[in-house]
Amino acid sequence: MSLSKPPPRTNLRRNLRVPVRVELQSSEGGSAHGYAINVSGTGMGIQSSEAYKLGLRLGVRFRFSSADPWIKLDAEVIWCMCESDLSPGMNYCELGVRFIDVPPHVEDQLVAFVACLALDRDDDPD
Repeated sequence: MSLSKPPPRTNLRRNLRVPVRVELQSSEGGSAHGYAINVSGTGMGIQSSEAYKLGLRLGVRFRFSSADPWIKLDAEVIWCMCESDLSPGMNYCELGVRFIDVPPHVEDQLVAFVACLALDRDDDPD
């Protein structure tokens, strides 16, 4: 019997080529903004000037273009890394959030947006 490698995982997250501004409202009362760096139907990666604790609940508000309606979701911070080495004097953090209780129509919007990104990527010769 020969062993074979499992099939590669399908990456459902898509990196964004245009900035999507994300407004963040902490369950502890603070607010900030950041920019989505990738998105899926279940969560997103965000670059922000603020660090967030694991498990913190956030309200996230964003839209993919000025023509789109605002999407407002609750989310939980599942990872956060801060970096200052790349730009001396400039600190930024990247965090991953998992959306909580996503309404079906919003999940459909997210999945459709990710699918559009996949189509754009397939057309890109790079």
